[in-house]
Amino acid sequence: MHPVLKRIAIYGTLTAIFLGVIGMMIGGIAVTFVPPTPAGVGPTEGEPNSDQELISTIQTRMPIMLAIWGFVFVAAGEVLLYIWPRRKPAPQEPTIDEQVKAEEQIQLLLALADAKAKAEADAKAKADALAQKPQDQPNTDAEPPKSS
Repeated sequence: MHPVLKRIAIYGTLTAIFLGVIGMMIGGIAVTFVPPTPAGVGPTEGEPNSDQELISTIQTRMPIMLAIWGFVFVAAGEVLLYIWPRRKPAPQEPTIDEQVKAEEQIQLLLALADAKAKAEADAKAKADALAQKPQDQPNTDAEPPKSS
């Protein structure tokens, strides 16, 4: 599921539930202000009671409409936030401590690279010296034979 749709589903549902409860409370309060039917003007037996229709309409439509409009508002807001380009924060300058640490790391890496290059050069020079040494000359590094 796309993250925007997931946010719409979660936040829209929570908003709809919250506004539905608020709508029930507002509907209950609104019903108390419906004026009672005057005595003697009541509906006849075949007619529905208009006051009861109004009360039931207020108590059902208020929570439903608030929930629907809350969900629509959240969905529209989430879509606009997804479409609207976000500003990226400006990069922060490194602190003095960070600069010193970075410089020490660079110096360490350069020293390691120099040591490696020197070791490779020494190994190559030694290999070249061994390759140029004539084979017929006696080995001067060996010990002289012992006579008994």
